[in-house]
Amino acid sequence: MSVASVIIVACIVVLGYTWIGYPPMLALCARLFGRRSPTSDRRPSTADLPHIDVILSAYNEAPVIRDRLSNLVSLDYPSDRLAIHVGTDGCTDNTASIVREFNAGPVSLHLHEFPDNRGKPAVLKDLVEAATQAGAGGFPPASNSMAPASFFVFTDANTYYAPDALQQLVQPFSDPEVGGVCGRVILHGRNRAAQSEGVDPAPEASYWGFETRLKMWESSLDSCLGANGPIYAIRPECFWKDLPGNTVVDDLVIAMRVRELGKRVLFEPKAVSTEELPETKDEWCRRVRIGSGDYQAISFCRRSLLPSQGWFAWAFWSHKVLRWFTPHLMFLAAISAAIGSSLALLTGASAFLSHLVSVGTVVALLLWAMARALVFLRPPLALRSPEGEAGTSDYRLPAIAAPLRLLDHFLTMQLALFCGFIRFCSGELKGSWRRTPR
Repeated sequence: MSVASVIIVACIVVLGYTWIGYPPMLALCARLFGRRSPTSDRRPSTADLPHIDVILSAYNEAPVIRDRLSNLVSLDYPSDRLAIHVGTDGCTDNTASIVREFNAGPVSLHLHEFPDNRGKPAVLKDLVEAATQAGAGGFPPASNSMAPASFFVFTDANTYYAPDALQQLVQPFSDPEVGGVCGRVILHGRNRAAQSEGVDPAPEASYWGFETRLKMWESSLDSCLGANGPIYAIRPECFWKDLPGNTVVDDLVIAMRVRELGKRVLFEPKAVSTEELPETKDEWCRRVRIGSGDYQAISFCRRSLLPSQGWFAWAFWSHKVLRWFTPHLMFLAAISAAIGSSLALLTGASAFLSHLVSVGTVVALLLWAMARALVFLRPPLALRSPEGEAGTSDYRLPAIAAPLRLLDHFLTMQLALFCGFIRFCSGELKGSWRRTPR
């Protein structure tokens, strides 16, 4: 077997393992060795509910911040045990004034205005410090040693909690081994006008559902790999106070550090948050940015790669690290195939595998180009949906387009990840960023 063939086989084996082999292996291990969640269907009494400090970093969130605050204060949670801390990160709109004028009723609402755009990690650290100094629930620390513990709940401005989300989120903390809890995020489509522009969120939703299952199994086996940024909670003592200011994927790093402290991060599917699906045309920069942060997270969380971390290390390698190097392996396999095919044509040697991969690469690129064309030409090519309302542009693509959209989503993700790797290598990582349009 030639060197090119060996490289190709190695790349295919690794890619096949991380994308195809790992999920069923994880599901089986979770079924055989997983631990039950400490949650129960019993509704806790008000006296048992802990104090919660909601931590929210906002940058130019004027279009959504009022609705977000309304959602938080309307949750089924005692108002005397709930405090909301909003930090404005150098906003150039009227986000701060909206928060300042908002009537939170009996809920304690704190506005922390920061004039400079320093990035989310810096704001989170300042908000956590402010909440800690204020005491549990935003009030002076209780003198009663039997008072319920306090927890930090981290969230975003463009998400909405189910009425019982906070109650469900804090229930697993009854287990002292639990240092963090990650809630479930449900993505929903945007308006029909956005869909008629050629933006189809279905692949993103399918991928997110796949990730949710992995998170559930990993939680059962050991601990979640990171958290869902819109809804997760941690014990105050588990927060990484030295979180670097240039951290990109803060929700991943914060949760990983909780596990490195010896605590588990559980996934609680009953703690539900809903959020709009991102539009691909708006999300490219965000995906590149997150991609750069993924490689940064490897250096921040390198202890989690050690065999001494057991199941958690296996999951980190299989679910995250190897997957983050998918574009590199795909590129290496394609280049090796091209070289192997070229040498075979020059020498007359047999190189079936190289030829097969070379042809497969060309076919995949052609299909990707077709998928891109469907996105840009969607309205003219789509069929009018019979469910469409009068005066609306409601289109649906032919069924043949579904696999093309999945291919487009996958390859676009890999390209963004590779661009993120280049950015990471250049050292141009900042905690601040421009959010996608709301």
